[in-house]
Amino acid sequence: MRVQINTNTANTSFGMAKLTRKGNEIVRQLVSQDIPVYASLKPYTTKNMLKKIIKAGCNVDRLNEFMKNGTTCFQDKNAQFVNKQLMPITGRMSIIKFLAKDHNDAVRTLDIAPVADNIPPLTAKGRALVDAILDVFDKNLSNPSISRKKGIKVLDLIKPYINSKDHINRMAILSDKLYSIK
Repeated sequence: MRVQINTNTANTSFGMAKLTRKGNEIVRQLVSQDIPVYASLKPYTTKNMLKKIIKAGCNVDRLNEFMKNGTTCFQDKNAQFVNKQLMPITGRMSIIKFLAKDHNDAVRTLDIAPVADNIPPLTAKGRALVDAILDVFDKNLSNPSISRKKGIKVLDLIKPYINSKDHINRMAILSDKLYSIK
């Protein structure tokens, strides 16, 4: 059952019923868990929205808000997000190019040296993107809808910008027979 709340109106749509205000109150009494709010299904159905957001020069809050679509409690929606936003070649290339450009901007404007463990410096927006992609990876580590190959590709997107110890530990979980079954 898909639950969808439109925040602009008082009606909640379950895909099979449009609830009135009183229906909303009853659902909130009966359902013990929070009903997830979907502002839009576009991140799950439209390819390369992340690429457009990156190119538009959005702020950190908008980027974080968008990336939260990949860390919901629904595994199928998270897999759709990864498939539509992080897996297409154009999406991956735009992330790689953005992070490289962001690193160059950070070095040029901030004039700072690499952080500990030779992690290249990034601006706040670049660091937010890396942290958000890492969060998507971590929250979907046991997601059966996302393959090992896709997990490795997601991790490789941000490999140069995370601590090598963190990268090695996450890769070991994906590839070591002690931690996971192939």
